Amino acid sequence: METRPPWGCRHNVVPGLGRHARQVKATLATAPIGVLLLALLAGCSGMPGSGPVPPEPVSPKAGASFDHFPRTTVLSWRPVPDAVFYSVEVDCFHCCEVGKWCTELDQPRITDSHIRTTTYTFSWVGANLGRWRVWAVAADGKAGPKSPWQEFLYTR
Repeated sequence: METRPPWGCRHNVVPGLGRHARQVKATLATAPIGVLLLALLAGCSGMPGSGPVPPEPVSPKAGASFDHFPRTTVLSWRPVPDAVFYSVEVDCFHCCEVGKWCTELDQPRITDSHIRTTTYTFSWVGANLGRWRVWAVAADGKAGPKSPWQEFLYTR
């Protein structure tokens, strides 16, 4: 029998508990700290009230280098369970001020939200360094944590 905690993590078996898993899960689920412990034992990635987990970036990976023109760039990431849409932020180095990322000046190069797929396409501004990150948003509007920045470079 599958259990589904209220934050969306699915699991059937708690690793390492063998035939005692159901009894331990039932006991833990009745204690306030038990829900947290149960999630940790089950390897769940979301916690109650935490919103979605960060999406895993797929492409371009950190350190990617491109030399094609036009600079059409496609971002992709793995889906997050229970996400209703995604938001992305793309940042540029030297574009807003020499030696700084635009986000350091509260001027992200591109910000887009309500993306319903796990890809986002845009045209990059020039032969320079950029970075991107993505986050999921749940049905209640709660934004999850942002993925780590993924840097990329266009050489022409």
